[in-house]
Amino acid sequence: MNQAYETLNDPLSRAAYLLEIAGIRSAATNAATVDDEELLSEAMENREALMEAETLGAVDALTAKAMAAALGCLAELSDAFRRNELGTANRLATRLRYWRKLGEEAQGKRRRLEGIET
Repeated sequence: MNQAYETLNDPLSRAAYLLEIAGIRSAATNAATVDDEELLSEAMENREALMEAETLGAVDALTAKAMAAALGCLAELSDAFRRNELGTANRLATRLRYWRKLGEEAQGKRRRLEGIET
């Protein structure tokens, strides 16, 4: 019961579950190779920017970018499911996973920088 609640409560887990029910194994929840070249390029650029960020402002800008992108992705994901466009939903779920991860990494870098700056 708790696992079902957690799955349905989290948009990414819920999307992966809905895709799984439809017979689609999503790269959003497993270590499958991502074949979205645009996402891979974007990921490399943003990860590099995060590694090079040396100020809280630069890290906060990347965090805000990741959060805004994740929210946009979530809205698009909802629309894709509503239109029953499962391929699009799968691609968007993978993008959502990426943006969430970048946001988490940026928050971790912020904590490290705060430790250095205090």
